[in-house]
This record gives sequence, structure tokens and C-alpha cells, in this order.
Amino acid sequence: MKNLVLGFTMLFIKNYMMKNLVLGFTMLFSVFNSKAQNISEKEFIGKNKAVITASAVDNPLFDKAFFDNRLFLFGENHGSSLPQSVDLGLFKFLYKKAGVRNYIAEVDATKAWMLNQYLKDGNSTWLNKVFASWKNENAQWANKEYYQKFEQLRTFYLQLPEAGKFKIIGVDVPQDYSLLKEQMDTILKRKTFEKWQPQIDSLRNILDTATYENRKALAQFSKQLLPEIVANQVFFTKKLTTNYLEFKHLITSFTHLSPTIKRDSVMFRNLQSQIAIFKLESKKMYGFLGFYHCLQANYEGSKPLACQLKEQGLFGGKIVSVQMLAIDSKTMLPYSSSIKQIMPKQYAQKLIDEEPGFPKDGRYLPYGLSNDGQMMLIDGIGVLKEASLPNSVTLFRLTGTNSPYNASNKLAEVTGFQTLKLLDKKTVTTSAFQYVLLFRNSGAATPFDL
Repeated sequence: MKNLVLGFTMLFIKNYMMKNLVLGFTMLFSVFNSKAQNISEKEFIGKNKAVITASAVDNPLFDKAFFDNRLFLFGENHGSSLPQSVDLGLFKFLYKKAGVRNYIAEVDATKAWMLNQYLKDGNSTWLNKVFASWKNENAQWANKEYYQKFEQLRTFYLQLPEAGKFKIIGVDVPQDYSLLKEQMDTILKRKTFEKWQPQIDSLRNILDTATYENRKALAQFSKQLLPEIVANQVFFTKKLTTNYLEFKHLITSFTHLSPTIKRDSVMFRNLQSQIAIFKLESKKMYGFLGFYHCLQANYEGSKPLACQLKEQGLFGGKIVSVQMLAIDSKTMLPYSSSIKQIMPKQYAQKLIDEEPGFPKDGRYLPYGLSNDGQMMLIDGIGVLKEASLPNSVTLFRLTGTNSPYNASNKLAEVTGFQTLKLLDKKTVTTSAFQYVLLFRNSGAATPFDL
């Protein structure tokens, strides 16, 4: 019996030691494997990075696969200063190297029309109307850096031959209903439309009182008018001449308005219809839009614009997204009523006082923007931070046969107070976007004031 107990004891000890030995090796292997994965990411990033400036964008990371695309997207975080100049540099680079002649902006059809008018005639009244509208709404687009970028875009526009002029394309939902009537009046002028005059008069009356709240009436009327315009194209073209396509596009964009259709789906329909109306199927385009709109994968909540474009095969599915990430940067945050409820006035004033030269009227705050903080934390950002320098803009290519981002969703999700989660956790990062532009120490944009 004594030996039996001893035998069981020895057996227990042996099994215990073996189990812990296996557990120990498993943990050790896991640690080494995790470390190897980290090294793999670091090694890949180290070989696929390049510091860029607004005037020096060209580099080998933009390879043949990059230029084979037909839609180039730059997804930014609104309200930061540096992305505006980089956007200008990227567009001019792609104009020359990729043959891009269309600039997609996060504006509606009317504001795009006004910006195109400004490009053509240089009358700053058009530009001021767009920015005054944003200022009235306390939008982050209402900043001096954005305004100056359009001035620089016009300087570039004037240098181009007539056959090489570019066009600004607006895809957004109406941002300011009070501006719609001005564009329509300019298109229609004081012409008479014979038996269609009652419909044109009704359209004018609806636009006189059109708002976000009563947009359903505008959408319903436009759905009735659009078939008439299409069926009688010869008549309307004769009346409106070169403005016919703009008129058709504007009415078409009104038909997309619906409380049940999400914003990115409206943006998709607006771009899709413009491509058809203006016969842009074979044209390359560049878009400077918000970060979310440029994601090519499906996320919880709704489907981003770029994802819809990709799924529907627009641009032959040849879309590349360059996404902005930030470290130790700032954004021009609207000090809205909702922000005031959660942020003490003393703290808001402290943020303003700490930013030399920032307007002290209290409309905006210079607020922290950093993807390694609690607000918008991104898993894997540390590798990019380690591979970059303060006060720089660094481009990272995530694609390639050996890329670890082809097998994980590192960098593709946002946690913290503002979350952004992939709908399918098996989706890999390079399915959502292919490049990162890391902005370090970008200051807040400067609130616009006329």
C-alpha cells in the first residue's frame, strides 16, 4: 500500500511536471511567435515607408500597381492643417503622373458648381459663398487652409491648357439648401419653357422654401420631373444649351434625397449618376474626402462610399485608398452645444489659451488628434509611430506579397470613445485601405473668417 501511494504520488508529480512543461513551452512559443509577428510588421514597415512633403510626393512606394488604379482616394480627418497642403500636392502629382482630371470633394452639387465657377472666372464671390455657408454651420471645412488650397488650385488651373482643365465633382447631400435656388436661377435664367413652364415654376417655388426637414417634397417632385427632362432632351438642350447636363444632374441628385437612404449611399448614387450623365466612365478621378468615406470594407453601422463603389464595380474595381492617421496633432473642433454639455467652459478656454494665435471667439477649440490616445485608438499605430519622426508626414505602403497587413486587420479598426468596427472580423487591412499617411504634430486648422 505504501508503495502504491508512492507510485501514485510519483505519477501525479510526473504528470504535473509534464503538463506544466507543455504549458511552459506553449507560452514560450506564443511569446516568440508574437514577437516574430511584431518583428515582421516592423521589418515590413521599415522597408515600405517614405517621408513626403506637399511639394515632394513622388516616391517608389507609388508603384505600378498604384498607378493601375482609376480612383485614388485620400481619407482625411477634418479640421487639421497639414492635410490640405498634402492634398494639393497629391492631386497635382496624380494629374501629371496618372492623368487624373476630376477632383472629388466633400461638397454637394451646388457648391461644386460654385467652386468650378471660381476656377473658371476667378471671382472670389463664389468661393466666399461656399465658405460663408460652412462658417454659418460651424463646420470644420470652414478653415483658412482649405480656402487657401482652393486659391492654389486655381493658380494650377490657370497654368493648364484648355483641353487639360480639371473639374471639381461634388457627391455630398445638399449642405445648404438656401444656395440651391441661386444655382437653379443661373441655369434657368429668364427663359420660358412652353408647356413645361408650370413644372419649372413649381420647381422654383419648392426651392424657395426647401430645407433639410422638407426635402421629401423636393425629392418627390424631382422624381416626376426627371422623366420629362429625359424624354424631351432635345427641347431642354435647345433651351439650356451647355447648362442642360448640369440641370439634369441637379434634378437627378434631388431624387436621391430620402430619410431612409444613408449619406454614403446618397454619395454613391450622386457619383454614379454623374459618371453616366457626363460620360466619365473611362476617366480617372481623385477624391479628398473624410476618412470613413474612403474605406473599402464594410463596417458596422453603414457601408462607406468606397466600399459601395468597389462592390458595384465602378472604376472597374480599381480603387486605392490612402488613409490619414495622426500622432500628437490637433483638430479644429466645433464647440457645439453637445460638446459644451460634456466639456467645462474653463477647460475649453484653457485649450484656446494654450494655442497661440487661435481665435478666441469660442466657435472652435484646438483639440487633440492622436490615434494612440483614448479618443480614437488604433491597434498597431505604435509600429508606425516608431518608424516615423516628429513634425513629419510619412507614407506607408501596406500592400505587397510579404505584407502582414494582408493577413490581419491591424490599423483597420478604431477603439476608444469613437469606435469604428469591421462588420466581418476576417476582413484584412489591405481590403479596407492600401496606404497610410501618418501626420505627426499637425496643428489645428485656422477658423475661417471673412
